[in-house]
Amino acid sequence: MKHVRFNICITISLYTIQVSAQCAAGTYPGVCESNTEFEAWPGYGGCETYGPDTSNGVYCVEDGACLECCECFHACTISLGPCVPCAANTYKTNVGDEACTACPEGTTSTVGSIGCDGAPVTICNAGYTGPDGGPCTPCGAGSYKTATGDAGCTACAAGTYSVSVAATTCEACSANSSSPSASSARTACTCKAGFGGVMGGPCSPATYCSATVTCSGPCSCAGASTGMSSGEISSAYPNNAVCVWLVSTSSSNNILLKFSSLALELYNDYIAVDICTSPSNCDISIGTVTGTTIGLNTYYTSQTGHLQAKLISDESVVGSFVSSWSVVCPPPKCDAGSTGPDGGPCLACSVGGYKDVAGSAACTICAAGKYSPTEGASNCLACPGGTISPAGSSAAASCVCGVGYQPV
Repeated sequence: MKHVRFNICITISLYTIQVSAQCAAGTYPGVCESNTEFEAWPGYGGCETYGPDTSNGVYCVEDGACLECCECFHACTISLGPCVPCAANTYKTNVGDEACTACPEGTTSTVGSIGCDGAPVTICNAGYTGPDGGPCTPCGAGSYKTATGDAGCTACAAGTYSVSVAATTCEACSANSSSPSASSARTACTCKAGFGGVMGGPCSPATYCSATVTCSGPCSCAGASTGMSSGEISSAYPNNAVCVWLVSTSSSNNILLKFSSLALELYNDYIAVDICTSPSNCDISIGTVTGTTIGLNTYYTSQTGHLQAKLISDESVVGSFVSSWSVVCPPPKCDAGSTGPDGGPCLACSVGGYKDVAGSAACTICAAGKYSPTEGASNCLACPGGTISPAGSSAAASCVCGVGYQPV
C-alpha cells in the first residue's frame, strides 16, 4: 500500500502550491515513491489510489476520499491536469484554475509571467475621440462616432440630429421634415416645403391660405403680390436705403418667412423682422438678419396676420438677399405628447410626464403608481400589481413593493 505523507513538506515547484492546512505556505507534500510505504497523517486514511504514473503525484485523503491537493500558482494555468506556464504576452496574478489573461495592447510578457511590461495603450471608445494612448474626449452634441479607435467624430448628416454628448449614432428627423447637418436638437428638424407642423415634427401636408405682400423703398418690389399662398422676397439694395416688405393675411393664419441667401454688410446693413399687430404697428421684434449667416435658414413666424421685413443699409457696400414666405391655415396645434402654443414651436413632454390631447395645454407629470420612460408620451404606464412609484417617475425601476408586499 502506498500513502501520501503529509508530515514531510518540501519547497514549492514553479507552477504549483499546496493549500492543505498541514503544510506551510509555499510548500506541498512530498510525493510517494514507488514500492515505499509511508504512514498517513493522523486522522486520515491511506490513499490507495496513488500510483507512480500519476501526472503530479500529489494527493491527500479526507474522509477516506483521495483528493488532488495542488492548485495552479500565479503565472500558470491548468490544462487537463497539470499546471502549465502562461504563454508569452499573457499573465496571471492569482492562485487558482482560471485562464491566463492577455496583456493590454502596448505591453508584453515572457512565458510564466505574473504581470506585463510597458504602459497600456488607451483606445478611445465609440462616442469618444482622441489618439491611441489618450486622452479621449466625448463627441459633442450634433456629432457621433460608431467605432473604437483614434478616428474623429462625424457631424450628423442633414436630416438627423444628436442631442447628447458621446453619441454613437444620430437620430433621424420625423417624416416630411429635415435639419441642417450637425444639428444638436430635435427642434432643428423643420417641415419640408408643402408640409406644415411644428419644429421637431410631426409634419403633415399643409393647407395654405392667401396673403398680400406690399413693399416700399428703393429696393425691388418683384415680390409684391395678392392672393398668393407663398412667394419670394428678394432684392439687391443700394446704399442709404430703407426698404419694407409687409406680408398680411387673416389673423387666424400662420405666416412663415425664411432667408435662404444673405449677402449683407455685417452689422452695418441688416434686416429687422417684426410682428405687426396692425399694418402700421410693427413693433414686436423677433429677429435681425445680417452678414452671410446670421438669420440664415431660420423660420420667423407671426400669428397676428402681419409680418414685416425691414432692410436698412448704410452709405457703403451694397448687397442682396433672397427669402421665401408662406401662409399656413389654421395654425397647427401641438399633438398629444407635446406642448406649446398653437402654431408652434412644440416641445415633447419630458420623461415622467405626458399629454393625452392635442392643443396648447401643458404636459402633466405621471401620478403616483405610474411612470413614463420616453419623451413625447401621450399616457403613463401603470406599475405592476403590489408596487408603487413616486409621482413623475420615469422608469419601471421606480416601481417598488408597497406596504404588505415583497418581491416575488
